[in-house]
Amino acid sequence: MTITTTQEKNRILLEQIRDALPAGGTLYWNSPGLNFVGWVQGNQANAIDYHFVNSSLESDQDTATFMCPVFLPHGAVVASAVVYGNINDEQWALVKANFDGDIDTIMAEANINTIDSTITQATIDNAGYFYYIYTSTLDDTDKIVGAKITYTL
Repeated sequence: MTITTTQEKNRILLEQIRDALPAGGTLYWNSPGLNFVGWVQGNQANAIDYHFVNSSLESDQDTATFMCPVFLPHGAVVASAVVYGNINDEQWALVKANFDGDIDTIMAEANINTIDSTITQATIDNAGYFYYIYTSTLDDTDKIVGAKITYTL
């Protein structure tokens, strides 16, 4: 019979956790377009009209804005970000927001299908902030195919 101390059990558990984690290097977070939802700004009376085509989101109206939550590990360092779609004349932004709701920092922004690798406040701090991507106003038949964030741990 083997008797294992609590300290030994914790050491074994930590080794198992470490072995299950990514080895570091370059990692990727991605999202299909279907994770984006319409964003009704201010006191607009109407909801945003859109539908999904396969895994893409397609706008059914002009001047529609969309948002997608971003979930990255605490301490990750964002290297670049991009939103893909069927257009190049609208913009996206990766945003860091505090829980008070009063300060949003644009970490990255570019036109759709353009990678931004000049990241502001690149280290993810899940203790004090949450993160999301939003688009400028898309027009009827504009599509969001997905988003990709490249990061390191």
